[in-house]
Amino acid sequence: PEKDGRDNRNDPPDTMNAVREILMQVLQIENIDEGRPLQSYGLDSIIAVRASAKLEKRLKCEVRPGWLIEFPTVKEFAVHLNRQLQLHST
Repeated sequence: PEKDGRDNRNDPPDTMNAVREILMQVLQIENIDEGRPLQSYGLDSIIAVRASAKLEKRLKCEVRPGWLIEFPTVKEFAVHLNRQLQLHST
């Protein structure tokens, strides 16, 4: 099942977990509130570029740094990413 392109990376909880993990890593924080604006944690353009690059590798899809500004919370960003993953998996 993992080899046919329909693996579980497109599941919303897995997308949310990947976003949380990577953002906590690049922001160097131990916990993140899914509804709190990422800029309040210190997100800037450099961190957005680092996070998007790591997420692209992890999720195997395009992740634009600007999306972290356009969708300013973990929850909004993960929902958007999941939509992108679903669009590209069909």
